[in-house]
Amino acid sequence: MSQAGACLWKVRQATPDTARETLLVLPHAGGSAQNYATWADWFPDDLRILAAQYPGRASRAREPAQADLHRIVDELLDALDGHDGPLHIFGHSMGAYVGFELCWRRQLAGRPPAVLFASGAVPPHRLQPYPAPGVEISDEHLLELMDLCKGIPDNILNSPELMGLALETLRADLELVNNYSYGEPGRRLRIPIVAFGGDRDALVSGAEIDRWRELSAAECATHLMSGEHFYYHGLMESFTATLTPYLASVHEEQKK
Repeated sequence: MSQAGACLWKVRQATPDTARETLLVLPHAGGSAQNYATWADWFPDDLRILAAQYPGRASRAREPAQADLHRIVDELLDALDGHDGPLHIFGHSMGAYVGFELCWRRQLAGRPPAVLFASGAVPPHRLQPYPAPGVEISDEHLLELMDLCKGIPDNILNSPELMGLALETLRADLELVNNYSYGEPGRRLRIPIVAFGGDRDALVSGAEIDRWRELSAAECATHLMSGEHFYYHGLMESFTATLTPYLASVHEEQKK
């Protein structure tokens, strides 16, 4: 596995190299591309898998964290400029908002992705800031979010140093999400949105997951899976079995 530029990390280069389809994974708040390193083990061998690497973490740890989601989208657009073939976008939590705006910008440019997989997130036109506007983000707010999310690795929870770094990254990402606004009402994608969520997610209800369909003029779908915010942890076999057919069906539709 290797870096692919500053903001794209190669989870797996497609085999064979002539394969055309790509899955771009957009990490959650506080996450990095490396959180999705094992995904290569679960998807078809001929699918190229890339993950976004946001500023301020992993190989980009020395860069300041980004406070403007649209700057992250700008960077990804530049990195994907020469990309050919169907592009499928998966965004979890904060990554779902990066994904929506990336799809919107590519749609405006006449190069829409094939599908947006929006996971574990209230749709952007329904998003409310946390904490309330004007309230400083405290460690208590962040710890509460971590507790609601579940799925935080024990090595972070049990290490004051790692916990401090995790809180710093999560605070920056929460500020980014709070700065983000859906903007002009009525923006709709022309591609399918396939929304995923955990049926026991304390952060995002199943009803909110289903409302992602309001942001697309195409046929959409909702899948609630057994689990909490990071429902796919320990559930990769059934998760990828649910997601992968959309890659094939979208590809077949494009060939007609």
